[in-house]
Amino acid sequence: MGIFHHDPFTYRKWGSDVETLSPDNFATRLANSLYIAYEPGGMTFTTNREEFPPFDGIPPESILVPGVTFVQVVYSEGWGLIGLGTAMLYYAQDECGGYY
Repeated sequence: MGIFHHDPFTYRKWGSDVETLSPDNFATRLANSLYIAYEPGGMTFTTNREEFPPFDGIPPESILVPGVTFVQVVYSEGWGLIGLGTAMLYYAQDECGGYY
């Protein structure tokens, strides 16, 4: 599996505003505050909607960016500096057929 870059990269913490970052700036944030790479394992990933949190009844596709058609949403646990955070990973397809 390759790494796909999309510029700008869209990022949002629950309850905060959407941020747009360059792929390099997001990679720096990921390495410094969202995940500790030296702690292998402990992360889980699922696409099973029954395992997603309820989000106050809001569909996960509408939480991030309105108007984007997502092809996959993944719920993940084990994020953060102590591994107790969760994340929603969104994948969309661009007009050329590439995924981001």
